[in-house]
Amino acid sequence: MEQSVTDNIGIAQATIRRWREDPAAMVREEFGCEPDRWQKKTLKAFADPSKQRMALKASKGPGKTTVLAWCIWNFMACYASKGSHPKGAATGITEANIDDNLWPELAKWQGRSKFFSAAFVWTKSRVFAKDHAETWFFSKRTWPKSGDTTQQADTLAGLHADYVLFVLDESGGIPGSVMAAAEGGLATGKWCKILQAGNPTHLEGPLYDASVTHRDMWWVLEISGDPDDPDRAPRVNLQWAKDQIKLYGRDNPWVLVNVFGQFPPSSINSI
Repeated sequence: MEQSVTDNIGIAQATIRRWREDPAAMVREEFGCEPDRWQKKTLKAFADPSKQRMALKASKGPGKTTVLAWCIWNFMACYASKGSHPKGAATGITEANIDDNLWPELAKWQGRSKFFSAAFVWTKSRVFAKDHAETWFFSKRTWPKSGDTTQQADTLAGLHADYVLFVLDESGGIPGSVMAAAEGGLATGKWCKILQAGNPTHLEGPLYDASVTHRDMWWVLEISGDPDDPDRAPRVNLQWAKDQIKLYGRDNPWVLVNVFGQFPPSSINSI
């Protein structure tokens, strides 16, 4: 006997609740992928409403852009209630960086899911729900490098809803004024979160503040490609990591940042 519409709605609601509590289940079921151990930790923290500020301090190549995309899709699918839809925005170190990395990553994973392909529309500047295009969205934003702090802060300003997500990719070099606007978005709402990720290239800025200056306010995950670390990120090529250490030494600033995911003694830009 065919299931009734009510039965189908009940099943869908139960699935969404389960995905909200366990985003890794969504990744397995919709994207056909098993998250790495550190990615599971990130997804678990994302589901925790008490962790409003999350930072991923990472080496090169562990798959951090992928987990950002998974979190965004989880947010879009799972965080809504009657009359209240999710709103979010992402920015990056440059417009080219977000265009070449995070934004196509969203399209990639959407293409692997019948549900996300049917329910949402991906464009070059915005992802939105087909049934609520104006109120249920996640947008791409850029900040003016030549602008003053007020202009930069406007990048993430103006988003207020019960469910809000701000994502900062390659946040090591993003101005603090951009993060300040995201902080304002945490002031109201039922579920509001900031998620940033990047390589520790600068001894200032949002990633450094989260990892060092204001560490007590942030949930921080350190992701390393160190060949000697049993909990290393497996997507970082093992031989490449060994080669960099052999070429430059374990204390070399470039190795610290790109292989170990650690801050160097001085900013990479000044070395």
